[in-house]
Amino acid sequence: MAVPVRLRLGDRVYSALLSVAALAAVGVFVSVMWTLGSAAWPAIRAFGISFLVSQSWNPGEQLFGAFPYLFGTIVTSLLGIAIALPIAVGTAVALVFLLPRWLATPLGLVIELLAAVPSIVFGVWGRAVVVPLVRDLSGGTSYGFSILAAGLVLAAMVLPILTTVTREMLKTVPRDQGDAALALGSTPWEVTWKVVLPYAKAGVLAGAILGLGRAVGETMAVIMVVGNSPVLPKGLFDPGATAASLIANEFGDPSGPLHTAALVELGLLLLVMSLVLNLLAKRVVRRLGVRT
Repeated sequence: MAVPVRLRLGDRVYSALLSVAALAAVGVFVSVMWTLGSAAWPAIRAFGISFLVSQSWNPGEQLFGAFPYLFGTIVTSLLGIAIALPIAVGTAVALVFLLPRWLATPLGLVIELLAAVPSIVFGVWGRAVVVPLVRDLSGGTSYGFSILAAGLVLAAMVLPILTTVTREMLKTVPRDQGDAALALGSTPWEVTWKVVLPYAKAGVLAGAILGLGRAVGETMAVIMVVGNSPVLPKGLFDPGATAASLIANEFGDPSGPLHTAALVELGLLLLVMSLVLNLLAKRVVRRLGVRT
């Protein structure tokens, strides 16, 4: 029979404070969801599902369709992750297994510091470097402000996060596994791709999904390079827009209450997308972690 443990006053106070902190965090999230949902309700009621599939965004006529902006958000985010993930994995492998400690340690610190660079700085860099590069790649057919430019800037922004997460996951791989594979005649390439990365794949994919969540909500850097065009882009060199860039551009001067509600609904959709990505990351870690 278990004997009940009697907590002292200090323990009870400590437990109560932690419980309040946890409930406060949940309360903040519920408050944000309620506030956005209430403010977006006029647009939800007026447009319904057509808000997600319509391509017409005309504040003058009070017509709002978010499809071009949701499309731009998803494409630029996926493009950024697709560019950054292979570089991040290669960099992490080099830092953990290939480079000497005297070089890997300062390089790792520099990569971690890049994660703290404000997004506006990446926007300035993108406007000065990435936009002319994209213009040259297009052969002069594009001004450079495009979906591709936004994807490249987002790749640079999420690269430090992906590299750091991947490096920490690779550090958890037991050295004995790699040493045993080398002793059996495997090359360093085979050890990396057949031993190390399969062991850490759950954390790497979860980090990629969380990086995607960061890219989905990015605003200032994207505004400066994406072109902010309301027309659905037909290619990577065409200008486009994202949901976050549209909110930042128009929220300060709406044409009316319905316009404000439509912008808030876009914000609500971004919040839901981020929530889904976080839940997906947790599920990936749980499923792949068990299989590994």
